[in-house]
Amino acid sequence: MKIRRLQMDVGTLTTTFFAKKKAEPTAEELAKQAKKDKKTVATCLDGKKSQAIEIFLNGCGVKQEHIIQSVMDLDEKAIQVENLKRINDEFFPAGEEMGQLKEFEANNDPKELPWGRAEEFCIFLVNIADFNVRALCCVARGEFSENFDAIAQDIGVFRTCLSALCKSQAIPSILALVVQIGNYLNHGTNKGGQGCFRLEDLSLLGRTEGVGDKTYTLMRFVMETLELDKAVREEALEDMKLCDAASKLDFTDACNRLADLEKAVKKSG
Repeated sequence: MKIRRLQMDVGTLTTTFFAKKKAEPTAEELAKQAKKDKKTVATCLDGKKSQAIEIFLNGCGVKQEHIIQSVMDLDEKAIQVENLKRINDEFFPAGEEMGQLKEFEANNDPKELPWGRAEEFCIFLVNIADFNVRALCCVARGEFSENFDAIAQDIGVFRTCLSALCKSQAIPSILALVVQIGNYLNHGTNKGGQGCFRLEDLSLLGRTEGVGDKTYTLMRFVMETLELDKAVREEALEDMKLCDAASKLDFTDACNRLADLEKAVKKSG
């Protein structure tokens, strides 16, 4: 049997499956590439930290002289407190990083190959005597007024609120009314004739409904009774005006913040 020959597209086959051999780079090209690959600065820090430090320095405009003026000359206006705090907390080297920088400083002469900006900055910080302690003191001094005022405001709300409640003459009258209501409704039972009640039982006033009208609660009855003596009502509202604000504050948290502020001041001393 005679085999039929198929026509082959040699051009497509050639362009698709044959790659042109790359020419060997010339000496000039090799020299340019070597020059391009040559390090322009000496580095040792992690790339992410180096980038973070450079962004911080560029964005905040912090210079070495600003830091010296702040922690050595105690110039409060030399650098913003939040920037000094970030330098101390995030950028000051510690642990293995401190060892890397000391080795880097010993083995690299900046006159021969300039140091990276981040490396130069960190080594500058390390060479400031007791930088951490100085920075902590400066930060404590800079934050003191704002922190103290915030704590004093919270504690002041508690104190004023409690003082008003303790000195109130209207609130005891309202609580006595609640006792009267309870004793009247529970007359003849073992719950009647009470001389006091638990404060958590006040929630029952809003849940105790009338027999014929479920929308009429004991709380509504108390409020209508107070409408008949507006002097007591207005005095009670005045005495309780800080109760809502005080209920939203965390007294324990305020005490803890005050303790932390006291520790910071003692460290500064």
